[in-house]
Amino acid sequence: MTLSIGDTLRLITVDLAAITFTDWLSFRDAVPGDIARVLRIWEEPEGRSIQLICEAQPGFPEWGATFRETGLTYEVVPR
Repeated sequence: MTLSIGDTLRLITVDLAAITFTDWLSFRDAVPGDIARVLRIWEEPEGRSIQLICEAQPGFPEWGATFRETGLTYEVVPR
């Protein structure tokens, strides 16, 4: 399955060294088991990057970050 903007992911492993940017709203790091939504995807010479946001409750973001895709293991949660 191809990853798309708006997909919901369940993080299985998270390499914090793969974070290239952390949003100002982050008050904790991403951890395995988090559910995050894909905000943006783009290709770079170093590989694909994914911008994610984790909201435990709608409107209450816990963290937002941009990752190199190679630093994440995830499963797409069916819509």
